[in-house]
Amino acid sequence: MVGGGYEPADATVLISEAAKPGSESGLYPVYPHYTFTPPETGWVVQNSNTSQALTVYAICIASVAN
Repeated sequence: MVGGGYEPADATVLISEAAKPGSESGLYPVYPHYTFTPPETGWVVQNSNTSQALTVYAICIASVAN
């Protein structure tokens, strides 16, 4: 995975980050709404306490072995 996010971009969220070791929030692998089973990774978005619809996306590329 190389990135991710949510739409609409002006929505209010508590967390939007790559869920992986060394995550910005330091929460990986246990988030309030989901627990990842290492080595599972992904993109995590936690909505704030407002009523809003979000589309969450992850940008992935296949790795190529040399």
